[in-house]
Amino acid sequence: MTLFVSTLALLVSAVLGPIVFSLKATIRDQLRQDLINYETISAADAGWKAHQIYENEVFKRLEQELSAVRAKAAISETNDKVLIEFEKRLSSIETKIELLMKEYERDKKLKSGNDRP
Repeated sequence: MTLFVSTLALLVSAVLGPIVFSLKATIRDQLRQDLINYETISAADAGWKAHQIYENEVFKRLEQELSAVRAKAAISETNDKVLIEFEKRLSSIETKIELLMKEYERDKKLKSGNDRP
C-alpha cells in the first residue's frame, strides 16, 4: 500500500509538473493579452480624455467669441439709437433753419418793398 501511494504520488507529481507548466504559460499568455487590451483601452481612454479637453477648450473659445459678438451687437445697437436720435435732431434743426431762411427772405422782401416808395 505504501508503495502504491508513493507510486501514485510520483505519478501525479510527474504529470502535474507539465500540466502546471502549461497552465502557467497559458495564464501568462492570457495576462499578456489582457494587458495589451488594457493598454489599448487605456490609450483609447487617454485619447478620449484629450479629445474632451480639446472640445472643452473649443467651446470656451466659442463662448468667449460669442460674448464678444454680443457685446459688439449691443454697442452697435446703442450707436444706432444715438445716430437715429442725432438724425432726428439734425433734421429738426434743418427744418428750423429752412423756416428762418424763409422768414428772412420774406422780411427782406418786405423791407425792400417798403424802401421803394
